[in-house]
Amino acid sequence: MNNDSQLNNNSSQPKEEEIDVIKILNIVLRNKSLIAFFTIFLFAFSSIYAFSRKKIWEGGFQIVVREDQQKEMRSLSRASLLASLGGLSSSNLNTEVGIISSSSVLMPVYEDYIEERFKLNPDAKNISFFGFKSKMEVKLKKATAIVNITFQDKDKILIEKVLNKTIETYQDYSGKGKRRNLQLAENYL
Repeated sequence: MNNDSQLNNNSSQPKEEEIDVIKILNIVLRNKSLIAFFTIFLFAFSSIYAFSRKKIWEGGFQIVVREDQQKEMRSLSRASLLASLGGLSSSNLNTEVGIISSSSVLMPVYEDYIEERFKLNPDAKNISFFGFKSKMEVKLKKATAIVNITFQDKDKILIEKVLNKTIETYQDYSGKGKRRNLQLAENYL
């Protein structure tokens, strides 16, 4: 009997967790002019801010690891033969991504970027190498041998020059190993 009286007392009291929609609606209606003022003010402020910001442009390209590169990498060790039957291993692709985003490839690109930037705008602030590197994104496309490279800047002309220089530098850097092996083989023979 004691339990029944406790249940009745609990059910007769309104729950604190319930939301009273009528009270909220009354509060909104009483303060409608204040709400309208803040809405208009925030809309005007955000519109002015959006139109006054300088546009940031983005350009990109893709590099595909060639089939002959895959064969060379497969033939490096017999232990990796089974792992490479399904295609180029992800560690080799990650190595390519690491090479592209390394300072060996990006430092010449950065130096040209700084030079071109000051040619176009002599009053431009100097940007650090890490600031430059943060504008460039190098990602491996999932389940493929494609590497996506994108670069963002406020100047469209610089984007094209940076991407072209990146392609040149990467091709030179990736061909150094082959040229070195050919030179060693030639010297040996």
